[in-house]
Order: sequence, then C-alpha cells, then structure tokens
Amino acid sequence: MDEKHHLHKWLITLTVMTGTIMAALDMSIVNVALPNMRGTLSASVEEITWVATGYILFQCNHYADSRFFKLTFGRKNFYIFSVLLFTGSSMLCGIAWDLTSMVAFRILQGIGGGALIPLAQSILRETFPPKEQAMAMGIFGVV
Repeated sequence: MDEKHHLHKWLITLTVMTGTIMAALDMSIVNVALPNMRGTLSASVEEITWVATGYILFQCNHYADSRFFKLTFGRKNFYIFSVLLFTGSSMLCGIAWDLTSMVAFRILQGIGGGALIPLAQSILRETFPPKEQAMAMGIFGVV
C-alpha cells in the first residue's frame, strides 16, 4: 500500500468520526440543557420533552432509510448532505424563537444526524481492506 492511500484512509476516518461524534454528542447535550430551554421557551415539562423526542424519533427512523438514500444519491453525496443538514439545523436550533421552531429544527437535525452513524460504518468498511476492517470497527466503537 502506498503512502498516499494510507494517509487518505485515515483522513476519511477522521472525517466520518467527526460526524459520528457530533450526532452522538448532540443526543446527550440537549438532555442536559432541557431545564434551561424550558425556561427560555416558556414550555411545560411535557412540551419541552418534544425537543429531545423529535430528534430521537427522526434519527432512529432515518437509520433504516439511509441505505436507500446512499444507493440513490451516492455515499459521498448523501454524507455531505447529511452533514450540511445536521449543521444547518443545529445553527437554526441556536436561533429558535419558540418551542414549535425548536422542535421543527430538532426534527431536521435528527434527519441529518440519523444518517451519519450508519454512513460512517459503511464508509469505514468500504475504505479499509478486509484485513483491517475489524480495526476500523474498533475505532468506530471507541468513538
């Protein structure tokens, strides 16, 4: 294996792991911020839980869809779209003006983030040769 290919696969690994960390971390961060969001958005306990629930529902639903979209639009294009959707909707969450907008932006964020984790696994399996795939999945598991 030449040096260029070796560097290339580690850059790909770093890129997809960054997306995976963002999607996984986002689930935890919001749960910690819910009490502050409740006060800021003047929401009841029942209402504010939709901020977390909307994200999780659409993220989990998008796991199954990701194979279809990957095959339809291409792995790279779909990954880039998912990162852009996740990042853009994260910025929109930061400027949400009420509970409805926050839930809507979190749903968009879940759609974008839902594809990042299965796509990362797929990209790693396709990037690493068969003898290194166990190591690649180990790296994914650690992240």
